[in-house]
Amino acid sequence: MTTYILSTSTHLQLVDLEYQVADRLRVQFGIDQNQVREAFTADISTAECIFDLIDNSIDAARDALLEGPNVKLDRFNLPASYSGHKINLHITPTTIAIRDNSYGMNSTVLGREAFFSGNRHTHKYGIGYFGLGLIRAVLKLAREVRLKTSNGKEAYYCKISEAQIQAPDQNEIYADPISNSGKIFNILVLSDIPEEISYEIRNSRWKETLINTINKRYGIYIRKGLEICVNGTKLPPFGPSLRDHPNFSVYSKQETLGNGVIVNIDIGADARWKFKGEDGFTQTCNKSLAIDSGLYAVCNDRIIRIADKGEQTDWFQKWHGEYNSLIGWIHFVSKNPSLLPWDSKKANLNTNNVSYQETADQIREVGDEYRSQNRKLLKGEIKKEKDKIKDKENKKPVEPKPPIPPNIQNTNQKPQQGGKIQISPTENVSPINHTPNPANHNKDYDFLMWRCTVNSLDKKTLALVNECQRLCIRDYPYASAMLLRNTVESVIEDYLKRSGFWHNACEYEVKRRNRDREKRGHAALNPQEARNAKPNLSEMLKFFNKEQRAVPGNDAKTLLKSIQLFSNDLGELNGITHESILTTGDRVASFRERIVPSLEAMLAFSEE
Repeated sequence: MTTYILSTSTHLQLVDLEYQVADRLRVQFGIDQNQVREAFTADISTAECIFDLIDNSIDAARDALLEGPNVKLDRFNLPASYSGHKINLHITPTTIAIRDNSYGMNSTVLGREAFFSGNRHTHKYGIGYFGLGLIRAVLKLAREVRLKTSNGKEAYYCKISEAQIQAPDQNEIYADPISNSGKIFNILVLSDIPEEISYEIRNSRWKETLINTINKRYGIYIRKGLEICVNGTKLPPFGPSLRDHPNFSVYSKQETLGNGVIVNIDIGADARWKFKGEDGFTQTCNKSLAIDSGLYAVCNDRIIRIADKGEQTDWFQKWHGEYNSLIGWIHFVSKNPSLLPWDSKKANLNTNNVSYQETADQIREVGDEYRSQNRKLLKGEIKKEKDKIKDKENKKPVEPKPPIPPNIQNTNQKPQQGGKIQISPTENVSPINHTPNPANHNKDYDFLMWRCTVNSLDKKTLALVNECQRLCIRDYPYASAMLLRNTVESVIEDYLKRSGFWHNACEYEVKRRNRDREKRGHAALNPQEARNAKPNLSEMLKFFNKEQRAVPGNDAKTLLKSIQLFSNDLGELNGITHESILTTGDRVASFRERIVPSLEAMLAFSEE
C-alpha cells in the first residue's frame, strides 16, 4: 500500500507500507439517519415547516401562471393576480394537511425531485428555492406521509411509512398510478404527529399566532387574489398602504442592482394616519396605528420583515416618535431567489447579503428626511393652508351637535350607590333575529351595537354596551375591535352568572387545566388554585358547545352557530387587539354581525 506522509522538510515523500490482509479492520463511514433527521430539523420550528408547505404551493401557483397564456404581470414582472388559485390548510394535533389546485406533479417531479434533496429548485421568482422545504417538513412533523397528486394528465398516490422515512435506502418508496379525473390538485397529509408538536398545536395561543403570521407573511398574495384558508377560515389581505405626508411626498424609486436583483423602495405616511389639522384627527386613533409603522421587507412577494423599527436591521439608527406615521415597502425581486437578502428559513433578512447592503444607506437617508419633516410639522414650523382655512371656520358660530339617540332599554335597572349609569329606555326590540330599521341605518347599523333589550344590572356590562352604541365602526375600526372583544367577554360572563351556569363553566375550566397539567406530568390544581380558576373568553365560547343547555333563547341552534362563528373570528380579533394584525371597518362589522344575535339574547335574558 502506498500513502503520503509529511517529512521534516515539509516535502511529500512516497512510502511503502506492508500489512497483513488478516489484520484488516472495517471502518464505518457515513451519518446515522437519526442524526441526519435532527440536523435537518434542529433549528426550524413547527410553524416554519408549515410555511415551507405553503411556499411550495405558492411556487406551483406562480409556475402555472407564468407558463400559462396571457398572464398579467405587475411592475416587478410577478403575476398581478392569483385569482382562482386556492390553498387549504387543516391543522389538528394528529394531522397536518394541505391542498392546492395549482400544479400537480408529473412522474419526473414526483419520482426524482419532490422528496429528494440535492438540487435547488428552479422556480422562477420562487420562495421555496432551497429544495429542503418538503423534506424538512416531513422529517419534523410526521411519521407517516400520504400524497395524492394530479396534473390533469397523470395522477398518483404515494404513502410513506415511518420506516421508509427513517431508512429510505433500505425501504424503497413507490407511487401508484390512479385514475385521472382531469382535475389539477396536490393533497399532502402528514399524520402520526410527534407528541411535542401535538402539544404545540393544542395550545390555542400558538395556533392563533400561527394563523396571524400566515396572514401577514402571505398578505400580498392574498391581496392579489390567492385564497388561503386555515381550518375553514379564509384569511383577509394584509398590508398598510401609503399616502403623502403634508411635508413629505411618497418617495418611490426602483433600480436594478449589479447582480440583477430589482429593488423598489416606497416610503410615505400611513394612509390611515390623520395629522393635526386634518379631518378625523385624534391622538387615540393614531396611537392604535403606531404598532403598524415601520418598514416592510418583501422578497418575491413574500413578506419577510413586518413593521421593522430597526430591531434587526440598521435602517434606523434609533426609533423615534417622529417615525410613528411612517410606512415603507422595500421589495426585492429576482428570478434567482438565492440572490435575495433572506435567511435560509425565510424568516428574516440577511444583513450580510450584497442586495441588502447596497440599499441600506439609501433607505436610512429617506427615513431620516421623513423624520425631519415630520418633526417640523409636529412643532408647527410649517403652517398648512388647511390650517388657515380651519382658523377662519373656527370664528363662525358652531352649531350644537344633535344629542345621541337613546338606544338601550333596561327593564330591570335599579338605582345603585356610587353613581348611576344613565341609559335611556326606548321601544321594545326583539333580542333575537333583530334586523336594524333601514331608516336608522346610519344611526344604528354603522355603530358597534344597535338598540336592544338589556336585563343586566352589571355596571361594567352596561357601560360597555352603552359605549358600543356610541362608537362608529367605520371611523374607529381598531377601537371597535378592542371594545367588541371586551364587551363579548363581559356580556358572556355576566350572562353565565345570571343564568346559573357560571359554576359549571368554572368546573369545566378546572377539568381542562388538570388534563393539560396531567399531560405535562404536573400535579392537579390545589384547592386554592381550583377556586381561582376562571375561564377566558375562548374557553367560555367552547363551554357553550359542551353545555348547550346554557345557550339562551328559544333558537339555540342559530345562537350556537353564532357563537361558533365568532370563535373562529377570535384569533384574528386577538391579533388586532394584541398584535400587529391590520383590519378595516367592514371586517370588524362582520365580527359584530356574527356575534350580535347571541349578545342580544344574553342581554335580554331575565332571571324571573
